[in-house]
Amino acid sequence: MLDDPPMMPTGDRARLSLLAAIIHDSDDAIATKTLDGVVTSWNRGAERLFGYTAAEIVGRPITILFPPDRLGEETEFLLRLSRGEHVDHYETVRRRKDGRLIDISVTLSPLRDEAGTIFGVSKIARDITLRKRAEAVLREQLEFWRVALASIGDGVIVIDAARQVTFINHEAEVLTGWSGNAAAGRPLADVFVIIHEGTRKPVEGPVDRAMADRTAVQLASHTALVSRDGRVRPIDDCAAPILAADGTVVGAVLVFRDAAERRRVETDRARMLAEERTARAAAERVNRTKDEFLAVLAHELRNPLAAILNGVATLDRIGSASPDAVRVRDIVRRQSEHLTGVLEELLDVARIGQRKIELHRQPLDMRTIVQQAFEADRHRFEARRQRVVVTPASEPVIVLGDPVRLQQIVSNLLTNAAKYTPPDGVVTITVAVEDNDAVVRVRDTGIGIPSERLDEIFDLFTQVATKGRSQSGLGIGLALTKQLTELHGGSVAALSEGSGKGSEFIVRLPRLPGAAVEGEQAVPPGLAARHRLLIIDDDRDSRDVLAMSLEVDGHRVFAAGSGREGLEIALVERPTVAIVDIGMSDIDGYEVARRLRQAMGAEITLIAFSGYGQPEDRRRSLEAGFDAHVVKPATSEEILAVLTGRVPVARPARPVSSA
Repeated sequence: MLDDPPMMPTGDRARLSLLAAIIHDSDDAIATKTLDGVVTSWNRGAERLFGYTAAEIVGRPITILFPPDRLGEETEFLLRLSRGEHVDHYETVRRRKDGRLIDISVTLSPLRDEAGTIFGVSKIARDITLRKRAEAVLREQLEFWRVALASIGDGVIVIDAARQVTFINHEAEVLTGWSGNAAAGRPLADVFVIIHEGTRKPVEGPVDRAMADRTAVQLASHTALVSRDGRVRPIDDCAAPILAADGTVVGAVLVFRDAAERRRVETDRARMLAEERTARAAAERVNRTKDEFLAVLAHELRNPLAAILNGVATLDRIGSASPDAVRVRDIVRRQSEHLTGVLEELLDVARIGQRKIELHRQPLDMRTIVQQAFEADRHRFEARRQRVVVTPASEPVIVLGDPVRLQQIVSNLLTNAAKYTPPDGVVTITVAVEDNDAVVRVRDTGIGIPSERLDEIFDLFTQVATKGRSQSGLGIGLALTKQLTELHGGSVAALSEGSGKGSEFIVRLPRLPGAAVEGEQAVPPGLAARHRLLIIDDDRDSRDVLAMSLEVDGHRVFAAGSGREGLEIALVERPTVAIVDIGMSDIDGYEVARRLRQAMGAEITLIAFSGYGQPEDRRRSLEAGFDAHVVKPATSEEILAVLTGRVPVARPARPVSSA
């Protein structure tokens, strides 16, 4: 505290006491010291800031607060103060009583007596630790953004509210021709000069509009940047305002890049796309030519083969019965049949490639298919003394498929197993139901498949090479097996632990739970319940052929060539079933289904008839209100299979809102 001087008038003493009380209770640290640096007074603010009480520090040197590296400051302060100078808002570091370092701002003033002689020093200190921390964080953030802006590939210029440059990154230096030092503080209009690429007249930049509209702005193209050396280059540019916490615009960020590179990339991309389209078209032409050649070749060879086989059959009846003659005829017959099989595979490959293969689907028990295929190929296994173990499922394994093609799938796998399994080897055939799929497994103890060949084993003309031995065939069978399996909506996979460890081929087909096999409990299409059918399809040929097929089966059929026409017919004729194409030009099939379901509720069965059959397409059909989803091309028999219950519908019909 400050002591009152003696013999002071009462009024002055009162004012001095008031001043002393204010100083004592101030939040700032206020102290006095001699010119030797000894503390003479110490207020409460100083006690809070430095941790020393007045009793602990008065009479002691002020340097007890100084860290060792700051002691030189006191000498400099006392020298300046003794000359009558002031030290204003000097920022430094001091040590509290507890040893913690704090940042402070200190102001020092000389104390004079009535004669003007300097006898001491007053000190006002304020804690600026929080401010220093905030400044450090701000510096780190500014450095982060400076490095980020400096390192990006676009040109970046930052300006203040007066539109003067405060930052320019390296890319902007390259594009404008201005160095950072030269551009700093200059008006943006000096550094960033833009003109219209065509007219060469000055144009408005995005910065002015961004600052005026307080939003990010990207102007139209055809802008060119004039660099400091006069070079002109096309650019893409945009700008965004920098807003203070109160929303005041305090600057802007301008981002721009050389558009010549973008245009070059776009030109190159367009060229590559054109080249790709040309190459794809050429590849498709080559592929079509190859398929057509295979088909012509196969057809041309079938005629002489037929003559050879017929000739052998004739010789069996009228030719010599000597053992040699019989053996020769058997050889000719066997090799001709083998060649005929190869030609049929070539034809099938060509048909699939041209999408001309047709599947005559019907409910079938895969146990029967496998048994028939095995009986047809039994001679292969017997000739090589191979043991075959057939393990059928204990219950029917019903699928909807073409009996000839399904037997071909299994036969190809059996032929493959016989070919690559050594004499006295074992081939295991299993038919089972797994995860609601019909599954056929053919496992052998043969040469196996190297792991690096598993991904290509189903490619056309691929064969597994084996040391010291060659195999007949063109490598078509497995490729054809894969294609035929996929045409049935299934999949085929190959497994092997490597060379010499055997192979396993697994065919999975969609199972029809509860369906009956034709000839047992199946309902022939012609005996199914008669329906009032409405076909809505804008493909006239597809619509008319399907309508004719269904009419032959005794159904009443109505046909419409558009979604709107179909809705009108439905409201008048009240069909029990609607077969609706999805991709129509006026109203798509999904919307037609929603409206029919809303108007007719559960009294109508809705079947989606679409060229798309992915899970997402089927999901969309169900959501629109369809009861089943049939993939084109589909025969009237497949449609009837849904109507007669031989194929389970997606779900019971129910009303669907139009929302």
